Amino acid sequence: LVRQHPIRLRNGVVVHPDGALPAIRWAVEIDHVEWHGGRFETQDDKGRDRQLRRIHWQVDRITDQEIRERFAASIDELVELVALRRQTFAA
Repeated sequence: LVRQHPIRLRNGVVVHPDGALPAIRWAVEIDHVEWHGGRFETQDDKGRDRQLRRIHWQVDRITDQEIRERFAASIDELVELVALRRQTFAA
Protein backbone atom coordinates (compact mmCIF):
# COMPACT_ATOMS: atom_id res chain seq x y z
CA LEU A 1 0.00 0.00 0.00
CA VAL A 2 1.50 3.31 -1.11
CA ARG A 3 0.68 6.35 1.01
CA GLN A 4 -0.19 9.56 -0.83
CA HIS A 5 0.52 8.06 -4.27
CA PRO A 6 0.31 10.84 -6.90
CA ILE A 7 -2.36 10.30 -9.56
CA ARG A 8 -2.79 12.76 -12.43
CA LEU A 9 -6.42 13.34 -13.42
CA ARG A 10 -7.51 14.11 -16.99
CA ASN A 11 -7.63 17.81 -16.16
CA GLY A 12 -3.97 17.75 -15.09
CA VAL A 13 -4.67 18.00 -11.37
CA VAL A 14 -2.60 15.60 -9.27
CA VAL A 15 -4.39 13.97 -6.33
CA HIS A 16 -2.89 11.93 -3.50
CA PRO A 17 -5.23 9.34 -1.97
CA ASP A 18 -4.51 8.20 1.58
CA GLY A 19 -3.48 4.78 0.30
CA ALA A 20 -3.16 3.19 -3.14
CA LEU A 21 -2.26 0.00 -4.94
CA PRO A 22 -1.17 1.46 -8.29
CA ALA A 23 -0.77 -1.94 -9.99
CA ILE A 24 -4.53 -2.51 -9.78
CA ARG A 25 -5.60 1.15 -9.74
CA TRP A 26 -7.23 0.90 -6.32
CA ALA A 27 -7.24 3.64 -3.69
CA VAL A 28 -8.59 4.06 -0.20
CA GLU A 29 -9.56 7.29 1.47
CA ILE A 30 -9.98 7.52 5.22
CA ASP A 31 -12.57 10.19 5.89
CA HIS A 32 -12.69 12.22 9.08
CA VAL A 33 -15.59 14.52 9.85
CA GLU A 34 -13.23 17.47 10.37
CA TRP A 35 -11.83 17.25 6.81
CA HIS A 36 -14.63 15.49 4.94
CA GLY A 37 -17.78 16.24 6.94
CA GLY A 38 -19.03 19.46 5.39
CA ARG A 39 -21.20 19.81 2.32
CA PHE A 40 -18.44 21.34 0.18
CA GLU A 41 -15.86 18.79 1.28
CA THR A 42 -18.28 15.96 0.49
CA GLN A 43 -18.98 17.45 -2.95
CA ASP A 44 -15.25 17.78 -3.61
CA ASP A 45 -14.64 14.18 -2.53
CA LYS A 46 -17.41 12.83 -4.76
CA GLY A 47 -16.22 14.88 -7.72
CA ARG A 48 -12.67 13.67 -7.25
CA ASP A 49 -13.87 10.06 -6.98
CA ARG A 50 -15.73 10.47 -10.28
CA GLN A 51 -12.61 11.90 -11.92
CA LEU A 52 -10.60 8.92 -10.68
CA ARG A 53 -13.20 6.47 -12.02
CA ARG A 54 -12.89 8.16 -15.43
CA ILE A 55 -9.25 7.04 -15.52
CA HIS A 56 -10.18 3.57 -14.27
CA TRP A 57 -9.30 3.93 -10.61
CA GLN A 58 -11.53 2.44 -7.94
CA VAL A 59 -11.77 4.50 -4.74
CA ASP A 60 -13.17 3.02 -1.56
CA ARG A 61 -13.89 5.22 1.43
CA ILE A 62 -13.95 4.37 5.09
CA THR A 63 -14.28 6.65 8.09
CA ASP A 64 -11.77 6.95 10.88
CA GLN A 65 -14.64 6.18 13.26
CA GLU A 66 -15.29 2.84 11.52
CA ILE A 67 -11.62 1.97 11.90
CA ARG A 68 -11.63 2.89 15.61
CA GLU A 69 -14.88 1.09 16.43
CA ARG A 70 -14.59 -1.94 14.12
CA PHE A 71 -10.93 -2.22 13.28
CA ALA A 72 -10.75 -5.92 12.35
CA ALA A 73 -14.03 -5.85 10.40
CA SER A 74 -12.95 -2.68 8.57
CA ILE A 75 -9.65 -4.23 7.53
CA ASP A 76 -11.45 -7.41 6.45
CA GLU A 77 -13.78 -5.34 4.25
CA LEU A 78 -10.88 -3.52 2.63
CA VAL A 79 -9.02 -6.80 2.03
CA GLU A 80 -12.15 -8.20 0.36
CA LEU A 81 -12.52 -5.09 -1.82
CA VAL A 82 -8.88 -5.38 -2.91
CA ALA A 83 -9.36 -9.07 -3.75
CA LEU A 84 -12.42 -8.24 -5.86
CA ARG A 85 -10.52 -5.46 -7.60
CA ARG A 86 -7.64 -7.82 -8.36
CA GLN A 87 -10.10 -10.26 -9.98
CA THR A 88 -11.77 -7.53 -12.01
CA PHE A 89 -8.50 -5.90 -12.99
CA ALA A 90 -7.03 -9.22 -14.15
CA ALA A 91 -10.06 -10.00 -16.34
